[in-house]
Amino acid sequence: MTTQVALFGGAFNPPHLAHLFTVQYLLLRPDVDEVWLLPSHRHAFGKELAPFEARVDLLRLCVDGAPRVSICEVEREEGATGRTFDTLELLSARFPERAFRLVVGADNISESHRWHRFGDLVARWPLIVLGRPGHEAALDRVSAEPWCSAGPTLPSISSTAIRAALRALGPEARAALARDGDLARCAPALRYAISWVPPRALAATLAAYAMPAREPVSGVCVWGQGRAGGAIAEALTQAGVLTDSVSLRALLAAVAAPAAERAARLAPFRAPARRPAWLIAARDELIEEVAAALAALRAAWGDEEGAPWEGGRVALHCAGSRGPELLAPLGAQGSAVAQWHPLQALRGRESAPDLAGAAFLVWGAPAAMEEGGRLARAVGGWALEPPARFQAQLAARPALARALYHSAAVLASGLTLSLFGAAVEVLRRLGWSEAEAASALRPLTRVALERGWSIAEEGGRPLTATLTGPIARGDLAVIGRHLEALADAEHDLDPEVTEVYRALTAWCARWAGERAETSGA
Repeated sequence: MTTQVALFGGAFNPPHLAHLFTVQYLLLRPDVDEVWLLPSHRHAFGKELAPFEARVDLLRLCVDGAPRVSICEVEREEGATGRTFDTLELLSARFPERAFRLVVGADNISESHRWHRFGDLVARWPLIVLGRPGHEAALDRVSAEPWCSAGPTLPSISSTAIRAALRALGPEARAALARDGDLARCAPALRYAISWVPPRALAATLAAYAMPAREPVSGVCVWGQGRAGGAIAEALTQAGVLTDSVSLRALLAAVAAPAAERAARLAPFRAPARRPAWLIAARDELIEEVAAALAALRAAWGDEEGAPWEGGRVALHCAGSRGPELLAPLGAQGSAVAQWHPLQALRGRESAPDLAGAAFLVWGAPAAMEEGGRLARAVGGWALEPPARFQAQLAARPALARALYHSAAVLASGLTLSLFGAAVEVLRRLGWSEAEAASALRPLTRVALERGWSIAEEGGRPLTATLTGPIARGDLAVIGRHLEALADAEHDLDPEVTEVYRALTAWCARWAGERAETSGA
């Protein structure tokens, strides 16, 4: 009698409760006799993984003693390609008494074009496809295929989010969590992701994903406790960097206080001001005022102590559209100054984990750029190197170059969200509620963006390779009907929506044509 095996492959980087939910679901299916977990020895698309042995050990901790569950380590064997088709072919030849069914998430179906011999694979081995939030369209597309058995949708959690949360843990919280497993030790923003680590594997997961060796970073004073300043100070603190956080409103009020009160009101700021690195997180129009105030204070405090003030040897600001010239008063006193702009939308301390993986434009004096790079890496980000062309434009027309750079950040964040908002508004005017419209359109937007991101990470193909819809098909008649309908609805719809649609479709058509010519498609 043939044994039916559900082959559940993945990076398991690290394994989490959604993986265990999947195992339990598979064991309850009448067409599954055994579940084999198949950890990848290396990622098929080249993503970095924790050591294979560590991931296998974590899987053992998670499923130890579970009946009908095994861990298959075939992909570590010499000559193994890591390609799913090759692995299934090897296992089918080695275990002829077993019939294999591959278990994948719908996110893998979204990337099936990147798989080795995907068509041949599904012709020989059936798939159990589990839903993933944001990939509903992919599952719908294949659910009627004879090789597809659709399963439930998995919770909205990923190993990527868990790794980011583990990286963001401060050393004290990490040690306490490993000791007693109390999630209350974590910052609130990190608890959700870390709660998906199986409790019996928590200490081992913390050890396997230990904090990377940190470059030595000087103590930092973050001048500003708003959305950006709060997030940056929290992220630096969680990374183990000695960090002070100062209210700019309180600082400027103390500077403006009557002479008789000023010294007493400024006294609390002297200790944080001794930090070697200063990071000004303020609105663009306030940065020069803050820099001038800090320069005056540093000069006064240095005179009082009879020696040059050592705090603020490096001074950075977080504005995206302005350069290090805003810190000229500090530069004149000998500080190394630079722009330090995180390409991330920050909403206060709870968004500190969002800085993991973010790019930081660091531009200014070499010593400030070096320290700025260390600070970016300390919070899990990376320094975005200014290319030669950008540097040349900074030298020739600095205001224009920085405005162009900053416009890209705005296009990728708020304006991308506003396009989604415009789509929601169109459906809302047709009678759906805002919540219904957003829920309906969210998976479509997420999948389109994720496909573009995967192409960008992969390289070798233009972003336009992921375009779908009438523009990709060259169906101008459909676009014409859209414009006619939008114009006809202008009594009930903001006319700017029509103009945005017209402008974007015109640009997108040119963009797709130009990229096709460039790539030789």
